[in-house]
Amino acid sequence: GADSVSMQVVGLEIPSRLDGCSVYELNLREAFRFSAVALEIGGALDVRVQKLQAGAWLWVGFEFDTVQAEAMESIREFLGDLPVTLPVRQLALASFAVDERPEWLGKNLVQNRIRND
Repeated sequence: GADSVSMQVVGLEIPSRLDGCSVYELNLREAFRFSAVALEIGGALDVRVQKLQAGAWLWVGFEFDTVQAEAMESIREFLGDLPVTLPVRQLALASFAVDERPEWLGKNLVQNRIRND
């Protein structure tokens, strides 16, 4: 409907040099200007991305105003090379009335354990 919003996510096949790396230690947002959305292993999606696995697909999203050249450079830096093609998906997003959860007010995502609960 008129209120629907979607986010484009890009699939990056994890190279062997990143096998076992923690997404926290890699500091994805600061180092590569993208955020991990999900890890796909054998067709199953894990939205609680912790450690990377070689050959798995890391689905990432860039901030809204990221220009394509900057995104491609970030992908090249992360993978070590730029693939000829990249899989892209549209992720439908929905709003959530935060005020329905009073215990969340005044806290950030980490404090509220949003990705963990």
